[in-house]
This record gives sequence, C-alpha cells and structure tokens, in this order.
Amino acid sequence: MNEIQLLKAHLASEREHLRALAARSAAAAGPSGPLARPDSDLSVEYITSYISYLMFIIRKERARAEAHAERFGGAKSQGPMEHAALERLQEALASVATIEVSLRAALAARGAPEARERARELVDAVAVVEALIDARVALEALASSRYTVDDWRHTAQIDADSILEERRLRAQVLQHHGRAAC
Repeated sequence: MNEIQLLKAHLASEREHLRALAARSAAAAGPSGPLARPDSDLSVEYITSYISYLMFIIRKERARAEAHAERFGGAKSQGPMEHAALERLQEALASVATIEVSLRAALAARGAPEARERARELVDAVAVVEALIDARVALEALASSRYTVDDWRHTAQIDADSILEERRLRAQVLQHHGRAAC
C-alpha cells in the first residue's frame, strides 16, 4: 500500500467510525431508545462526549475542505466539474456552520432533560457532516489525477496527534454509551 492509499484508508476509517457512532445515537433517539423514555439513564456525559466527537470531526473536515479549495486554486484552473464540486463543498460548509451553533448550545446544556432534547438533534447533525464528507470525497475524485503525494498529505490533514485525538474522543463516546444502556 502506498502513502496515498494509506491516507485514503485512514479517511475512510474515520468515516466508518462516525457512521458507527451515528447508528448508536440514532438508536438512542429512536422510538424505543433511551431518549424516548422519561426515566432514561442516558447520561449527559454520553451526549457531551458525542458532541465533542462531532465537533472534532467538523473541525477536521472543515480544514480538509479548505485545503482542497486552496489546492484547486482560482476559477481559471477549474473546469465545470471542479467548479460544481467546489460549490457543493461551499454549500456543505455553510450547512455545517449552522449545525455547529446547535452543537455548541447542546454542549452548554447542563441539565439532563435539556441535554436529552438536544441529543435528538445529533441525528440531523450527522447527516450534515456526512454531506460535507460526501462533497469532499467528490472533490477528491476529481483531484486524484492532479494531486501529488504532498497535495494528499496537505488535504488529508492527518497527523499522529489528530489520530490519537479521534481515538480518544471515540473511546469516550463508546464508554459513556455503554453506561447509557442503549
């Protein structure tokens, strides 16, 4: 496996982690999940850890989107497909900015009832983050023939610290999810 394949594999792995956590969250928010029961022991810690994880993913994906936009340069170097992909990326970034406001409000919710109510919004938040990832992946498909290894390194935004941070945040969500009896 070459370096570009390793970077792409790690990006795919991060996305699978997000999807797995999203599935757990959706189950918790479903009709028979803990959020539907007033006596639920769904912890504020679970909700907080999940939001922290989502905020981390959003920061990483925003940095990746900005790096791709930078690499694609001005309008002169873009064909119609690149232009459309960059527009889609900008639209996704705008949607993510809106979701971030909601996530910050959810982090500020200290009481369990308000935190539970905010947790229902997490399912929608993940869909918006997925749309940003989809837009990034579409741009990467167009970039594959023009990017060098250095371009891939720059746009992937992967380093040891970010790998460890993603693992730490994901482990916290999983730890608190188990306590929430989902």
